[in-house]
Amino acid sequence: MANYLGIIGGYPCGGPGEPCDANNDPYFRPEYQPTRAQFSKILALARIPYWTLVNPANPTFADVPPGSQFYSYIETVHTYGVITGYPCGGAGEPCDAQNRPYFRSGNLLTRPQMIKMIDLSLPPAGLCWP
Repeated sequence: MANYLGIIGGYPCGGPGEPCDANNDPYFRPEYQPTRAQFSKILALARIPYWTLVNPANPTFADVPPGSQFYSYIETVHTYGVITGYPCGGAGEPCDAQNRPYFRSGNLLTRPQMIKMIDLSLPPAGLCWP
């Protein structure tokens, strides 16, 4: 169902141990953990039409520039209160003039982080989506 809705597309065939079939079907790779950016995309797409994808001119996160393939998805989950990021000033994450937080797009998402993101994306108890 998720693939049918365009939420999860898979990985292109042709990689090591992933030969292409006659249809060039992608591979799902169920053993892979998603990155924070990948899961933000999955979550944002799963919430359409209840959420609108956003694409602000000024990025919220110091490490997710406009034009990044995950930019609008990360900004969307932030806009809807699902993520806040990590404070600047840590090792390798200097503060810029706006003291913007870091998202750490490539970090693998843990199961507790996934559950928290899903929980924060749902409507309050007793309410339904419009």
